Amino acid sequence: MKENPTSYLQWMLDALGLNYCLLLVLAGVCGFVMTLLMVRRGKGDKPSIGILLCIGLPLLVGLQATVSGMIKGMISIATHATGESNQEDMARVIAMSLFPLLLGILLIIPGYLVATIGLFRRSIREESETVSTSAE
Repeated sequence: MKENPTSYLQWMLDALGLNYCLLLVLAGVCGFVMTLLMVRRGKGDKPSIGILLCIGLPLLVGLQATVSGMIKGMISIATHATGESNQEDMARVIAMSLFPLLLGILLIIPGYLVATIGLFRRSIREESETVSTSAE
């Protein structure tokens, strides 16, 4: 077994690459902010549709990075196949390719929580307004 001197942070940056690192962070922030704005200012049913799109932005970027990483990794393994180290290379490629998807899933959580709590509060508020209006 080879000893790997790279840190976990360096491994994560290698797995993502600079482009996807920036894209995932940007998608996570944009998705969260857009979800927050739609929950706070949206009226009717239309914001719910937009929220579904905004929440999933980091996941879509992570999925695209995963597919791209798998393709690059498989091409690299196919062109440099040497026998015994092929299993180690395959495991490394799969692990590094799945990390952007994991990060995309983790970046969805704040937006999902904002949407769930905000839409729940809105439904309670609309329900209480409907009850008070009908009582008058």
